[in-house]
Amino acid sequence: MVPTFDIFNHSPDAPLGKTHKLNAERGLVTVYASKDYEPGEQAFISYGSGEAANSKLLTWYGFCVENNPYEELDLTLTVSVNKLRKTVLEAALMASAVAYLTDIDDRWQESGDYAEPYLPMLYQSLYTPKMEDLEADGSSAEFIVKHTVPEREPLPPTLRIMARVQQLSDSELADPEIRRAVMESANDKSGETIVSMANELAALASLKLIFQDVMDGFVIGSAEDDEAELAKPFDQVPYRKRLALLVRSGERRIATKAYAMSSMEFDKTVRDVTKTAITRTEGLCENKKCLTCASSGCRWLHELRKQKPNIEAVLPAVSKCARAIEDALPLAAHLQTINLAYIWLMGHLDDDDVAPRAALNLPTWPLDTDQCDASAYAALDEMAKLAIDGSAGEEHAHNGKEGEMLLPGVYTAKVKTWGAWILAQWAVCGIFDITDLNAIGSEAASLKRRHACSIPTRTALDALGELGPLVEIGSGGGLWARRLSERGYDVVAYNTPQFDEDYHDGGAAHIASMKLTEVSWFDNMRTGGPESAKEHTDRALVLMWPDISGDGEYGLTALENYEGNTLVTVGEWRDHTFGEYAPGAAASGMSFSAECQDLVASRFELERVVPVANWPMFDSVAMIWRARK
Repeated sequence: MVPTFDIFNHSPDAPLGKTHKLNAERGLVTVYASKDYEPGEQAFISYGSGEAANSKLLTWYGFCVENNPYEELDLTLTVSVNKLRKTVLEAALMASAVAYLTDIDDRWQESGDYAEPYLPMLYQSLYTPKMEDLEADGSSAEFIVKHTVPEREPLPPTLRIMARVQQLSDSELADPEIRRAVMESANDKSGETIVSMANELAALASLKLIFQDVMDGFVIGSAEDDEAELAKPFDQVPYRKRLALLVRSGERRIATKAYAMSSMEFDKTVRDVTKTAITRTEGLCENKKCLTCASSGCRWLHELRKQKPNIEAVLPAVSKCARAIEDALPLAAHLQTINLAYIWLMGHLDDDDVAPRAALNLPTWPLDTDQCDASAYAALDEMAKLAIDGSAGEEHAHNGKEGEMLLPGVYTAKVKTWGAWILAQWAVCGIFDITDLNAIGSEAASLKRRHACSIPTRTALDALGELGPLVEIGSGGGLWARRLSERGYDVVAYNTPQFDEDYHDGGAAHIASMKLTEVSWFDNMRTGGPESAKEHTDRALVLMWPDISGDGEYGLTALENYEGNTLVTVGEWRDHTFGEYAPGAAASGMSFSAECQDLVASRFELERVVPVANWPMFDSVAMIWRARK
């Protein structure tokens, strides 16, 4: 206690360490005016950087200040450690904090300003297990650290280094070279030294998700509501409420900045990893007479086969990285990764008619383009977040499996898993295992046949439903009809159980089966072919992928039998396709024959294009047409 001195109040405008000094020899405290004061004006001091955040001012002194430049967010993290991880983590945290604070002190010394620099308490170990408790093989314990996240430094170095260490496996930590890389990263005051690209990708993903959780934790009020309340005159807001709002708004603001910064750096790392992988030239076959390359249309097969054992040797690291990044990227970014892998494989990265169609998430897009439409995928992300995408299974599975996950839930889950796996291989190895890409293609084809060729979103379903009564011809398993019916729309659906040679339908050859669909998802499915369209001139005709691989006359025949005024086509079209990027791919798309598209264009005018979600390397849309007058 210092009599009289104790009555000084704190102000964030008072320079840190410049307002008072302790003279221990004389047993007194000298107070300095940090500015010119008018007679009768209140003089302030600074309580110091360790106590300047509103949360600490409120806890220790019972007040907060407006426009506090020293706001902080406390973030407590718990990790499981063994003896080695504890040792590395403690050393890295200390080295990182020392490097950061030393850099601040050095810059302050050079500035010549005798005010103290802002030196936050970057971290505090709340619980550290004893070494003797970790001696037994396989033993582990909780390590609890409270991080201080300053508004001035939303991703402090100690938090970064803890995330990096946490994303390393035990086998990686056992490698002296990796431990050396960890300490080099911790000692780099610039923060630019990383352990590895894969580790940085996983660490930034974990930080992004952590701050997303923090932001989601602010469930009462919005930032705008808090700002409006704090803007009211002082006497209109109860004092305690104002204090709580000041603390909450500051912490929410810091969490938002930290999330934005971690997202930005994560996206940049994804771009860098992807660009490095798809601009690779090492291993490309230069033999223009190579029969293997000529027959497959791919000049990378030799290198991919050569690299396969190397990839298999690091699968645990790939798996760990994939798990870390899967939920940190939007659905569109995962599909973008898969499509880029195919385009790179087939040598079409420089094809302006192919590569730009893969652009679905600009923050992680590694090539030149400034536009894309990811609205369908954003809608599916939102449905997944709200748990209304069927991911919890269906109560009424018809003759499918009880509780089976249907579209769009199964699509979202699979694409995220596939995309994360390819990106993780790029990050760890710089290349992917060709058998994994083949497996993705095979599984996607199977799911497409079981469920639907295009993925319904609420926007697309409503666009169709608002047209009035619908008739879908060639509805396959009836998944779209089911979803339309669930939303209260009037739909009649016809299905042809098997491919019909009368329509020169090549689908059977393409999927090696005469059976058109494996399961019916719609209770009221009717049996009938394209001639059924003549019975429903009062309904809008819906055609979805009637000509498998763009071959056959099914769609054309349905159109010839339809005399109504409104048509909906769902599938690829001449201007919505990756074209002939690979052997067997049709230039006019894989959903409607060229003749069918010609007839549509002659009889109807395009009114609207509605985005839908797609399986890898398809570019289908829903198109609404009106009969020409």
